[in-house]
Amino acid sequence: MMLLTIFLVSFFASNSYDIGVTVTQIDKTIWTIYQDKKSNYWFGSKENGLYYYNGQHLKHITTKNGLVSNGIRGIQEDANGNIFFDTEKGVSKFDGHTFKTVANG
Repeated sequence: MMLLTIFLVSFFASNSYDIGVTVTQIDKTIWTIYQDKKSNYWFGSKENGLYYYNGQHLKHITTKNGLVSNGIRGIQEDANGNIFFDTEKGVSKFDGHTFKTVANG
């Protein structure tokens, strides 16, 4: 049983990101939903940033965390696992640790 617990803890730790602020509910104006390769869910809102759900915690991510804009229009992932967020003011890239603006709108 101990080995199973260690496996589950390391599995969820490696499949989730430590970003944003933990919240209990999602915004009412979600425009896009994306499930990444690690089975995490990303919800892009009209003007309140992103929500990220890893199966255990719901996190809220905004320009305070590095997004170029809080208006999320689309979400995509590349072959390397980088996640791109299309916003009204440009594109933000998340590499698993930080957000970087890769195109300004």
